[in-house]
Amino acid sequence: MQENIIADILDNTRRLTRWYFSLLEEDMIFYQFTLNENDVNSAYWIAGHLSWAQYVVLRALDPQVRDIPWIHEFALGTPSVDPTHGPEFTEVWDAFNNLHRQTIQLIRRFPTSQLDQDFPDENMHFVFQSNRMAFYHLIRHEGYHSGQLGLICKGAGVQTI
Repeated sequence: MQENIIADILDNTRRLTRWYFSLLEEDMIFYQFTLNENDVNSAYWIAGHLSWAQYVVLRALDPQVRDIPWIHEFALGTPSVDPTHGPEFTEVWDAFNNLHRQTIQLIRRFPTSQLDQDFPDENMHFVFQSNRMAFYHLIRHEGYHSGQLGLICKGAGVQTI
């Protein structure tokens, strides 16, 4: 039961993220603007980074998940990827959608008895220690970057409401 609630919240948050993407013209996907002398992540990087986050959780909990050679270019703390040197946006977008579908499936079938067990990838323990907290983190992480997409839309003059 808890697993379905977690999956529903994550999936609902992803719907908002996809909606923001749907508002952006193709040329805005790669646009990176500056706010108070700081570069803001591009929508391209956000799609790759959200894919990376779900990939990290999936790989730790299901080693059968296929390797994605470019995924770590979008890891925590990485600078925005130059789209002329990174993967095509269509490839990133496909991973964004496929990894999300796999993540939702994994969460829905995840045993309640294992939610509070240690997350297997100790490298991520500075962010979350348990499987439950890994799933919760995906929700808040998605919401944070969805908000960045809203800011990109506003900066591009796209009406969101």
